[in-house]
Amino acid sequence: MNLPTLVQDKSFLKNTMDSDFNFPHNGISAAQLAFSLMPNLKSTDAVLRDELSFSILEKIIMEGLLSSIEVDELLDLAMSDDYLFSGIGEVNTDSVFTRSFAILVVAAGVEVDTEQQMFSSDRIHQITSVVLDYANREQDGRGFVEGKGWAHSVAHTADALDSCSHHPALSEEDRKAILDAIAHLVIRSASLAHNEDDRLAFPVFRMIQSENFSYHTLREWLSKFDIENTSSHESLIQLTNVQHFLRSLYFLVYWELGEHPFLADMSSQLKKLSIYYRYGVLPLSAT
Repeated sequence: MNLPTLVQDKSFLKNTMDSDFNFPHNGISAAQLAFSLMPNLKSTDAVLRDELSFSILEKIIMEGLLSSIEVDELLDLAMSDDYLFSGIGEVNTDSVFTRSFAILVVAAGVEVDTEQQMFSSDRIHQITSVVLDYANREQDGRGFVEGKGWAHSVAHTADALDSCSHHPALSEEDRKAILDAIAHLVIRSASLAHNEDDRLAFPVFRMIQSENFSYHTLREWLSKFDIENTSSHESLIQLTNVQHFLRSLYFLVYWELGEHPFLADMSSQLKKLSIYYRYGVLPLSAT
């Protein structure tokens, strides 16, 4: 049985998952398996795509079973028009699975480079630029798709932004661009209904924890969440997204960092967004 056929066999993939990942495995190298698994990310079969193929791919990357050249080539494939930008702009089509799992491959590659420093600073900046481009262009924000499993493009993009954000090659300006991309993903007309608020809050929390930018930068960024007070359905979704996101971020900072000056700013912003203060039921100046 040839490799492209073999990687469609779930029992083979399950056996691989249960193995100790010593390669060559059944005469197949880690790189051969990784590249052969990529087309499975396009599948609408959640077990084949997510539980098996991506899980194996991620383990191969994260455990350092590929050379730097092989990881680089795998990322080029993942970021190509055949994967990360396949059907970009489409909504409610199956192409979202290809994109949302390709971005996870990119996240894994950047994550492992944070430890191993395989790539040049220019390469990391180029990868980050592609991730930001994708974050701004993805239109399909569905979470779980009945009968097909997780699409979760927003959550997966948040994971990739997190991987990029704590790479040592990035500057404060790079991280500001990541903050802006996160704000864009929060302030959208698609409801964040599948825990995306937590996933988006995490990279921001980690940047705050690492003191990657100034307090002034944080306060300036927070102003992006001033939502226009209208009665439209779109405005209500945006408002709810922002509230959920800021609450998630607030408690991450509170639980992990204790007293932090940004907590008061987030509390003030959330207070302004509350319907009871927005519509004058309670006075905004009340403590």
